[in-house]
Amino acid sequence: MGAPEHFGSHGGIVVVTGRHEAGRSWENDVHQPIDDHFLTRYRELLDAEDLAFDELEHACEEGDRAHFDKDMVDWQVALEQKLVFLQHAGMELRLPVPG
Repeated sequence: MGAPEHFGSHGGIVVVTGRHEAGRSWENDVHQPIDDHFLTRYRELLDAEDLAFDELEHACEEGDRAHFDKDMVDWQVALEQKLVFLQHAGMELRLPVPG
């Protein structure tokens, strides 16, 4: 069963996240409002990750080892920032993702 969502009083969508225990109401679980601030910040993080990956890809294509090593670190930092943001927002992330 997926996490239920509804529109909160603040106008954003509220997504119920975390584990749901039998016998408990969904109202007792963690809620994350998906509002303009959330979307703006997440878009910034996605853009930063995309830019970092593009730089990594260019360094790889050009065979530039020094830039590749730096760009790999930059991409990993951008990815980590995105995942930390989602975790702090109450999103439960399961890693590794089953194939």
